Amino acid sequence: MKQTLDKPWRNIWLKIDAEQYDSLQAQRASTTCRSLTEYIRRLVCQQPVTVNYRDASLEDLITELSIIRRHLATAAEALALSAEKVSQTYGAEQQSWLEAHQKDREVILGHIQQIYQHTKQVAIKWLQ
Repeated sequence: MKQTLDKPWRNIWLKIDAEQYDSLQAQRASTTCRSLTEYIRRLVCQQPVTVNYRDASLEDLITELSIIRRHLATAAEALALSAEKVSQTYGAEQQSWLEAHQKDREVILGHIQQIYQHTKQVAIKWLQ
């Protein structure tokens, strides 16, 4: 007599085209499901699928601030070098370094103003 083994699982095969597969992958990527198999299993069995919602304005703020931070660090380094050169030079040469130092200072103040304006705009969006 043949013994039948009851498997705890059953396989279902599904054939889809590349566009549908890419769409499923994109939808799965926005969820907490770790694999496409898990995502499809939840959909088929009508189980809840947790979707990750990202705050786009917060991501935009973080991106913008990190770019500005890098520019600000570069400008601050240039300002420190400029201040060092000004303190080491005398006479007419000191005047040219002093002018360069003033320009670097204005660049840094411009970056600080950008940070202020951008955070102010984001705060206005969030408070609406």
